[in-house]
Amino acid sequence: MDFFDQYNDRLYKLNQEYGLTNLLNIDNDFTDNGYWNRFAKLKAVERYIDGYNYHLLYEIQSLSNQVHFGILNCLLFRPLISVERVEPNVYNHRLTFMIESTIHSIYAYWNRIALLLNLYLNNPLEKEKVYMSKIFTLIKKEYIEVQNTDGYKWLDNLMADFEFFRRNEMTHNYAIIMQEFLPHPDQTKVDYDLFIQKLVYHNNAISKDVYILLDLLDYLEIDSNKKNKNNF
Repeated sequence: MDFFDQYNDRLYKLNQEYGLTNLLNIDNDFTDNGYWNRFAKLKAVERYIDGYNYHLLYEIQSLSNQVHFGILNCLLFRPLISVERVEPNVYNHRLTFMIESTIHSIYAYWNRIALLLNLYLNNPLEKEKVYMSKIFTLIKKEYIEVQNTDGYKWLDNLMADFEFFRRNEMTHNYAIIMQEFLPHPDQTKVDYDLFIQKLVYHNNAISKDVYILLDLLDYLEIDSNKKNKNNF
């Protein structure tokens, strides 16, 4: 148990040093004004649970925890990697595994949010056809005025930043660590620090900025209710 105690203690210190958190830590007492209750008050969340048979809130809490844990391990392994271009050590492998796993968890989180946003569309897509960039574009078309809100602008910037990860390329064509072996002399070396910086940014967006997301969802909920009333 000494190993795990030391490991957890090191992660705790890194967490304090970088000021990280996750959704469970933010709202673990389920206060009236906490994000859990605000999500729960949305009619779309009830439809989400009934329609998809998933519990959105437990899903996003779990994925937020995965992102948080992944970043802490990235920070743990980063000082231990080899800096030699074609001689990665075991910590290079561990770091890139954690980076890629954390990226996948971030995308999984936002796909859960996309499933929720899908329910605000006049004609929601089938679950299998839902992904964040597509739904975000459809929301913009159906709710023209939403583009003037702070929540929309925040999410728009966040979606644009996703391009940095090149997740589809990474998933289907190459692993991050393999970039160290590319033979081209002009190939840019993997910037692990920038990867971690981006992961921290997205972790904070998921956790610390959750109320900005909720403001956006509240706007869509109100606007959607108005549209439904006007249809009768």
